[in-house]
Amino acid sequence: MVLFSFLTTAGGLPPDVQNLWTFKTWAAVLSALLIWLAFVLLGIAARNYQKVLRQTTEWQFLVIAPSGILIYAVIQAVLLVTAGKYRLVGTTGYIGYGLFLVSAVITLIGTLRFYGVIKGKRKKRQGR
Repeated sequence: MVLFSFLTTAGGLPPDVQNLWTFKTWAAVLSALLIWLAFVLLGIAARNYQKVLRQTTEWQFLVIAPSGILIYAVIQAVLLVTAGKYRLVGTTGYIGYGLFLVSAVITLIGTLRFYGVIKGKRKKRQGR
């Protein structure tokens, strides 16, 4: 409970608002971590698919690209714990949100490429 009260210390906000903002920020961090984990696991599945069927899946996109999402989550968590900031603003915001955006676009490209490989295999297997 002491840690929770430490995390919610922000000047001028009522305690219930602080708790709400703290919960929202930690939910965003947890969500970013889960998204990162999901894409890394998809990348591992794509790598296994490539090993078994000997067809290139470019799984590296799905393992490396989500790193920007992870960095965003780390920046957000560090700012909340050390400075009590609930939002990324200024230069930190540009870096955090920029990394998140670039990472999301590259991950989308990797996912679409992997989907193209799977879609091609499914058509061949169904006789189309």
